[in-house]
Amino acid sequence: MAVNTLACGLALMATLGLPPEREAAVREVAKYNSPDLMVLAAVESGFRQEAVSSADAVGVLQLTFIAVKEVYAQGCLYPLPAKYDLHTLRDNALFGYCFYSYLTSLYKGDILEVLAHYNGGGYAVNRLRNFLSPPPETAQHIVKFLTLKRKVPECRSY
Repeated sequence: MAVNTLACGLALMATLGLPPEREAAVREVAKYNSPDLMVLAAVESGFRQEAVSSADAVGVLQLTFIAVKEVYAQGCLYPLPAKYDLHTLRDNALFGYCFYSYLTSLYKGDILEVLAHYNGGGYAVNRLRNFLSPPPETAQHIVKFLTLKRKVPECRSY
């Protein structure tokens, strides 16, 4: 079943009670036609482009410059644009899509490993693979993603 990514994003906004000004972020993320990326943006920042985490992750998809280096190293964006700014909605969505796509390929679609790496890096994935609990923040991130995806039928493809 195909999922309308924009409908998914708008349903997430309604479910979370988000203000209408966040719709621009939803529309930008929808360009990449990935319901999982849309749910990830909702979990990461509530579609707030101005969001900055304690780990200096920025934007709607909460990217760090370490994530940008991973994206570049894997050739998703080659050559790396001479000028990019993760603080802009366009660049944040583009790099977020590339990073998420890279992780999905790396972990062969295993959503738990993809989410663990996205939130906590390779360390969190290693803990999962060794039957250890991921860091608490990463575990909460995974649960929040899966719960929200289950709660919003417009975002499910099954």
